[in-house]
Amino acid sequence: MRPHRAARLNSPAVGSTRTRCGPIWKEILPSDREELVRSESRLVAANIHSRRQSMAALGDPDPDRRWTEIMDELAALGTIDG
Repeated sequence: MRPHRAARLNSPAVGSTRTRCGPIWKEILPSDREELVRSESRLVAANIHSRRQSMAALGDPDPDRRWTEIMDELAALGTIDG
């Protein structure tokens, strides 16, 4: 008897517990991104979200580092006391 094709190819069979399937989503549309930015801006203005929380929601991989960069830049500009 011949082995199952997936076994011959040395890959897990469809339905195997090792097979992971999921949707592949395209990047979000610019209009989706704009709406998310507007929403996060409103949440920050209403003191519901912190700036760091919004940066994370918008996909920044390291909001804490980004916040430090912002504070350093504002201090360098004399906008805040450093």
